[in-house]
Amino acid sequence: MENYIKQVLSYSQDGIMAVDYVILFENDRIHPIIHKELSTRLTKDQMELLHFVNNFDFYCSSGSYHPPAIEEYFNKTVQPYVENKISFRSWAHVEWQPWKSPCIS
Repeated sequence: MENYIKQVLSYSQDGIMAVDYVILFENDRIHPIIHKELSTRLTKDQMELLHFVNNFDFYCSSGSYHPPAIEEYFNKTVQPYVENKISFRSWAHVEWQPWKSPCIS
């Protein structure tokens, strides 16, 4: 987990330093850790370039892990950036147990 968080931090910070928006599709347990650490490394204005999307909502928006629904959710999320020619990068955390759908509690 520590290595994963370091990678997300590095990816996000590099993007923000390049003045790209960073869209993090991350779980609500890890997001606060990432946000807290980045807020010590970046200015308030730079932190405005960081956008969080709950990865459970992202992957399970249709009630199950359904790739067309995931693609539609992603396209809807990035549409304002694309339409306005705003540079962005995204990070999506996929997590699931091999024996059941990640969308079932």
